[in-house]
Amino acid sequence: MDKKKYQQLKEVIQKSNPEIMELKHGCKVIYADEMSEPGEVLLGMYEMNFEKTKVFNPYNKDDSGNLIEILGRPIRLADVLIVLEPSDNWKKDELLELWNLKDNNLDNQSDECKEFLIKLLLK
Repeated sequence: MDKKKYQQLKEVIQKSNPEIMELKHGCKVIYADEMSEPGEVLLGMYEMNFEKTKVFNPYNKDDSGNLIEILGRPIRLADVLIVLEPSDNWKKDELLELWNLKDNNLDNQSDECKEFLIKLLLK
């Protein structure tokens, strides 16, 4: 799996559905909190007053000055389907055959499924 192309795929899907990257409950972020060692980065859920946070780029400082990178929520099948054209029914059928419906997270899909999406959406 080409990690660079996979990251590009995720960016195409995130661009089609910007809600994926919104800072809200369920959004994953990287932050350094007061309990971490200097330079240590922890992965956690974002729990602060969103109204006070200005999200104009992926790096922000919260009220305590901690650097935060927004990772967004997991990309789901519904997000992928948004990217496809309404006339792409055959592609949707093939995607549904490849997508593991028991796990609704793109990161956890098979390489075959990811490669199919890369070929389909990265032009």
